[in-house]
This record gives sequence, C-alpha cells and structure tokens, in this order.
Amino acid sequence: MRKNPYPGQFITFEGIDGSGKTTQARMLADRLQKEKYPVLLTREPTDDNVFGKLARFMYTCESLHDEAPDMLILTMAGQQYQDHCSMLHKAHRERFEEMAREIICGNHKNLPAFLQMTMIFDRHLHYLDMIMPALYEGITVVADRGFLSTLAYAAGNDLAWQPLLQAHEEILGEMFIMPDQLFFIDIPVEVGLARTMEKQQGKKDYFDTEELLTKIYNRYVELIHASEIANNTHCIVIQADNASPEDVHEEIWHYVHPFVSGVHP
Repeated sequence: MRKNPYPGQFITFEGIDGSGKTTQARMLADRLQKEKYPVLLTREPTDDNVFGKLARFMYTCESLHDEAPDMLILTMAGQQYQDHCSMLHKAHRERFEEMAREIICGNHKNLPAFLQMTMIFDRHLHYLDMIMPALYEGITVVADRGFLSTLAYAAGNDLAWQPLLQAHEEILGEMFIMPDQLFFIDIPVEVGLARTMEKQQGKKDYFDTEELLTKIYNRYVELIHASEIANNTHCIVIQADNASPEDVHEEIWHYVHPFVSGVHP
C-alpha cells in the first residue's frame, strides 16, 4: 500500500449496512460540487465491471451455496468476463477460475475467500478505470466503501484480515492507494440491521443477521486501530446513532473542508 501521490483527494466512507454511509457520501459529494470542487462519487462493489456485478449478486443472495454456481457459469461464459480478465495477472486469474470450478462442482470450502477475491478484482479494475485517473486530474474522489469493507466483511465468514490485505498488495500492486481520509460511520448493530430490514422490506441478504454484523462491526473497530491501517490513512470515527443526517454531514464537513481547501495541518 502507499499514500496517495496525486493532486486529487481520496475520501472513503465505511460502516456496516444501515450506517448511513451511502447517504453521507452523497451529501458530501453534493456539498463539494456546490462549493465548486471537482468531485467523483463512486461506490463498491461497482456496477461497471463483471467482478463488481458478480460480487453485488453474491452479497445479495439469501442462499449463496444454492445461487452462486449458476451465476458463475453464466458470468464466465460471457465476453465481458474474458475482456476484464485480460487486465489481470495470469496467476491471479487462474486461481480465481480454479476456485470458481470448485464451487460450480459443489465444493464450497473456498466460497468465502472467493467472494473477497471477487471484490479485490472489482477494486483493481475500479482503481484502474476510475479512481486513479480522477485523482491524477486533481478530482476529489468520494467512495462509498473501499478496501476496508473487504477486510471487515470477511469477519462474517471468520476469515483473517491480514492475508486479504496482502492479497490487495499482490493484486493491485502500485495501484493500492490509501484514502487520504477514511470515515467510519459508527452505529449500533441493531440500529443498522433495523434500518436495512426496513429498506429491504424484510428481505435478508447474505450478512443480514445480528450475529454476522456484530462480527463485522468488531472487525471494523479492530481495523481502524491496527497500525497497518492507522499509519497509512487518517481514520475518523463519526458517532451517528443519535444524530440527524444533516448533523452528521456537518461534522464530516468540519474535517473535509479544511482538507480539500489546502489549509489542513
């Protein structure tokens, strides 16, 4: 990993589902645009490449074991898959396809790791196509989720985060740029889950249980204090459970405005 060497600022929002991070990312992008700062609002998983589409499908499954094999067969038969795979290192592509074949054949042992690898491949193309060109041009990038989500949500499947951080190093290489500011929107698990269930009208996605979200929340807390993360990006915790979206935004703007205006210490 490396710190952002480009003139554009890179700001990422993290948190469990229902934390309000998507709302806050949008509100910040709107505020920056209103204040005449060039801005790109983006999110992960993306909708723009085959790996983002696959990851989004897998995250919204109610039964990943039942639904993933058919989706993998369909995805890997498509031209977009071939086109996007050509941008990846051969060894990484071959490992991805080996794991996919295992899942299609009913061996689900590596399914959790495969899900996170899919996210990292999506991130590789996202950095290559959108984030790095924008930062290079001096545009402020506001991202709804980033690499920390992969490390945090892996806790739902009891995967350690250190190998996933190393996988980012290997797959993204020099493109593995840390956010300049990383906001963790902190709310209780039960509040986030209730909001998510209301939004989804009761439909549960893959991680939508209090047990799994508690593991994910605890992993987030661990990560923002881990030296590997804290020494390479500015992590800012925003307590949001008893505040309106407008009040949360104003607290975030308090940190962001001096930073993008160039008067931060």
